[in-house]
Amino acid sequence: MHMTKIRAVAAMMAILLLAVSAGCTKSSTVERVYPRKKQSIESRVFVGQIKVSFATVKRNYNSKDTIPLCLQIKNTSDEVYTLNYASGQRYDFIIKNKAGDQLWQWQAGKNFALIATTTDLRPGQRQTFYQNIAPGLLKPGKYILEAQSIADELYSETLELNINVE
Repeated sequence: MHMTKIRAVAAMMAILLLAVSAGCTKSSTVERVYPRKKQSIESRVFVGQIKVSFATVKRNYNSKDTIPLCLQIKNTSDEVYTLNYASGQRYDFIIKNKAGDQLWQWQAGKNFALIATTTDLRPGQRQTFYQNIAPGLLKPGKYILEAQSIADELYSETLELNINVE
C-alpha cells in the first residue's frame, strides 16, 4: 500500500514537471494571437493532414512592444493523430537577424524532462503554444522569427515570419 502511494506521488510529480518544462502552464502575461486579427501575419504548412501554423499580430513593431508568438498544430483529418516527443519539450521559437544569425532561442537554458511521451490529437483538435518576446529585446531592424514543433513527425518543418522593429 505504501509503495502504491509513493508511485502515485512520483507519477504526479513527473507529470507536473513535464507540463512546466514544456511551457504548458497558463500565464496571464502571454498575449493570445488566435483568433486571427486583421493585421496578423501567418506562416503555415501541411504535413499530411496536420496543419502547422505560426503567427504574430502584425509585421511592424516598436522596439518597446511585446511581440506575441503563437504556434498551432491542428489535426484536419477524420482520425486520431499521434504526436511523438522524445522529451518534455513541445516547441521552440528562434529569432534571427536579417543575415540569418541566431540572436535568441526560447529553449536556451531550459531543462526538459527526459521522458518520451505521446499526444493524441482528435479530429479537429488543436495544440497551441504561446510565447512573448519581451519589450526591448530587439533593437530597430529586420528580423526572422522561427517556430518549430519538436514532435518527431513535424520536427523537419520550420516556419518563418519576417518582422520589422522600429
